[in-house]
Amino acid sequence: MVAVLAEVPNRQRALKEFKRVLSPDGILAVGELLFDPDYPRRKTVIRWCEEAGFEPLKSHDAVLHYLLTFRPRPAK
Repeated sequence: MVAVLAEVPNRQRALKEFKRVLSPDGILAVGELLFDPDYPRRKTVIRWCEEAGFEPLKSHDAVLHYLLTFRPRPAK
């Protein structure tokens, strides 16, 4: 998803649904562009995803955008 997550009215519900349908070894990628009016900070997106049951994998950063990757956190 690029420049989408901040637009979703119920982010937690959407992220939990992504986690449900993603295979256990699947990866969720969230990208944001600095010039997007609803640009969320990197740490905000990480918090949203962690709250939904994902764990961060990598962060790919550039001047005008970032891309974060996550995997579903294993069930306890």
